[in-house]
Amino acid sequence: MVTKEVLAHLYVFRSNGELVLSYHGENSSIDPALAAGFFSAIQDFARGMLNEDVSLREVNFDRYRIIFLSDVETDLIISVVVNPIYSQIGREIAKKVLEQLKNNPQSNELKISDELILGKKPFRIVVELTDRGKVLPFQGFEAELIKLCDGSRSVEEICEKLGKPFDEIIKILSKLQEENIIRFRKIIL
Repeated sequence: MVTKEVLAHLYVFRSNGELVLSYHGENSSIDPALAAGFFSAIQDFARGMLNEDVSLREVNFDRYRIIFLSDVETDLIISVVVNPIYSQIGREIAKKVLEQLKNNPQSNELKISDELILGKKPFRIVVELTDRGKVLPFQGFEAELIKLCDGSRSVEEICEKLGKPFDEIIKILSKLQEENIIRFRKIIL
């Protein structure tokens, strides 16, 4: 099932930290209620630091990107945990889940499927340089890697070209994405 490769975890909780629903694409020993409380606390901390009524949208954590979508009307916060490659898809998942819950507010279950996660059309994720990435000078291995981020290759293809393992390359690409040098883009086929 493709869903498990894309979506690591999904939590739906209220602003007070109360867990509504959860989904785990990966094996997890994390208590979903504890995770919801943790994510709620992160949101509260961000609001407190900024002294504004804003919500945190995304956080990088180890090898994951955590995407938050808050909805004041329903008092729900959707937290989607994905590999950084799938950030765009993660944002789409959060919107689809919120829509699903708004359309059926009494539901205590999410219909997580490949179609919900991936949509109906086939796609691939490519790596491309941002405008900033196009002007910065790079040397050595990083220059070799950057040259391959031309918007036509996937991470897997870049790994194959460089003869390096996926985990090693994704760690570097995630760092470059944080620095706004590269971006991952979903292309509908």
